[in-house]
Amino acid sequence: MKTFARFLAVGVLNTVVGYGTTFAALALGAPYLAATALGTALGLAVSFAMNRRFTFRHRGSPAAAALRFGGASLACYLSAFPAARAALADWAAAPLSPDQTAAVAGSVIYSLLHYAALRFVVFNPAKSSHESL
Repeated sequence: MKTFARFLAVGVLNTVVGYGTTFAALALGAPYLAATALGTALGLAVSFAMNRRFTFRHRGSPAAAALRFGGASLACYLSAFPAARAALADWAAAPLSPDQTAAVAGSVIYSLLHYAALRFVVFNPAKSSHESL
């Protein structure tokens, strides 16, 4: 449970960094796509660094772990959000719209999948003993 609690704390931090960066960039006049890309990139960087060191205390190759992290994050995103939208169809939890409800459900699914992927694949202690990068 300690690891999962640390994972959730890192999630709060990377969310604050990501949205803070996005909103700051927008306030400074950056175009939407540039602002959201910058915010997402910084949020993911914080997530990787903090989960690697603080949550999972990974001591293996940072480069190999970063490649696994990117792939796992993308796979979790592509699994969670479409699955939530398909499962909920047009159902909404008032006062949210169906899309907002699916986004919230997708975030929960993503977080659970991402935790499992980080714990058992990305930062698995067994991987650090035989990484090639």
